[in-house]
Amino acid sequence: MSGRALPKDKLLEIDRVQKEIADVNSMHWAWRIKNTGDITYDKLVVNSANWTAMPETKAMLLGKIKDILDAGTARALTAEEQERFEKGKAKARSILQAGKPDTPAMAARRAKMERVDEINSTVFDIEARYWASRIKNSKDITYEQMEKDSRRWFASPGAKTALLAKVKELLDSGDVIPLDEPEKAKMAEAKVRAREILKQSK
Repeated sequence: MSGRALPKDKLLEIDRVQKEIADVNSMHWAWRIKNTGDITYDKLVVNSANWTAMPETKAMLLGKIKDILDAGTARALTAEEQERFEKGKAKARSILQAGKPDTPAMAARRAKMERVDEINSTVFDIEARYWASRIKNSKDITYEQMEKDSRRWFASPGAKTALLAKVKELLDSGDVIPLDEPEKAKMAEAKVRAREILKQSK
């Protein structure tokens, strides 16, 4: 989020949120830098000029990311960590957008995305194994193609990044166990629920 011309009280509110999720935020960025290849640490430092946070908070977060990278401990967020990360970002966005007009369509889309993310989080590990198994065992898709296709998924950017990171972690770990029938059924049921939300007019 950009920090342009924000009232001081809003900036301080968002800064507090950034501090609350600094641990998961730093791990999120460290994993992206190490595994997805879509950004470098140096580029992130440049981009941090546009973050909505106090200078000392930006420096603290960048320091945490650097420490994780130097220690070689970058990993994908767990489902619980991802949920905390998403809630923190949503809270910061809410503070930033407070007082701004929001169209019904924008509000409806955001609400749908939050509900779909919530459903997908219940099968996060199963879905990651599903994709990893297709890539490694079935070989009917590559990680690069999955990453490209994910741009069309109806999910928040954070949820997409977390799933891609988890798939990469599974692929790097070696053996990928295919889903059993109960897991396939659980994932299918979740996807049906998600599609039902997308069909709703409101």
